[in-house]
Amino acid sequence: MNAFRRALGIVLLPLALAACERSKKPVGSDSANAPPVTSEIPAESSAAARPPASGWDASAGPVLVVRADSPGRASVVYPQYTENALPDTLRFDVAPISGASVTLYGHAGALGAARIASVGPRSWRAGECVEWPAATVAASNDSAAAGWSIAFLPSGIAGVPLDSIEGLSPLDSAKLAADITRLASALPGDTARAFHGIPFAVRNAYRFMVDSATPAIAADVVRKLNQEAMPLEEHTFLIAERPGSQQRYSVVYTDRTSGTEESLVTTELLAAVRLPSPSPSRVALVLLREGFDTNAYALLERSPRGGWRMTWTSVRTGC
Repeated sequence: MNAFRRALGIVLLPLALAACERSKKPVGSDSANAPPVTSEIPAESSAAARPPASGWDASAGPVLVVRADSPGRASVVYPQYTENALPDTLRFDVAPISGASVTLYGHAGALGAARIASVGPRSWRAGECVEWPAATVAASNDSAAAGWSIAFLPSGIAGVPLDSIEGLSPLDSAKLAADITRLASALPGDTARAFHGIPFAVRNAYRFMVDSATPAIAADVVRKLNQEAMPLEEHTFLIAERPGSQQRYSVVYTDRTSGTEESLVTTELLAAVRLPSPSPSRVALVLLREGFDTNAYALLERSPRGGWRMTWTSVRTGC
């Protein structure tokens, strides 16, 4: 299930509360109940590096607008509410959002302006499966309407263009795929014994610039075990950089999950942006974390010192 790839839009599923069934979670590499393996290279351990409150970056504005199943439809995500900060009952204040101007972003970077034409009121009540407020979005031009995936209220955020492996020449595409599979094969901590010996395949990959001197890759690589009774998949989302005069890419962030189709969580890169503060500006990736019947959004930021970390994850959708 992946509506973003199939329809250039994101089908936002109902938002799960803590009272909803949580039986379908990502399966770790070694056992059915192990959490995903996540690593950051280099690690950041200082108290100053820890995100406050929900972890949402205030310079990204008060909401994240996410495209739904058509260019004119969206959902408004309120980032202050996370799995650990969700009251039993809540009614969103949509008045400040309705009619507001936003900037649209996608794989091509910043695409243009749009207006939130309307926002439907939503309420959360304990024990119910609900969703983020639905919005209608009026883009300023057809190009922006066709290519956008997320939007922010204007706040000095710059778009970072992403070059998809699918848009490269056959030669460049093959070279990039070879680089990515080499990096994935050399990752330490591969404890998923069931997948040993199975080659990696590139599910999606993007090139982008962290700064003027540092090209980077964000990719999702997969290994599949086609067992008749219970097929298994392993997904590794990685970021690799090639700073300065370095000839080869080096992995600086990984997130590995494995399991059955019903338990697996995959990562989609919706857009890359450059957040304006604190100075100097820094790159952040906006991610969709998609499960069999759950969705969440996440912000993966690069610090000025070069480390990548997941600073914010939204409430998960689904029951």
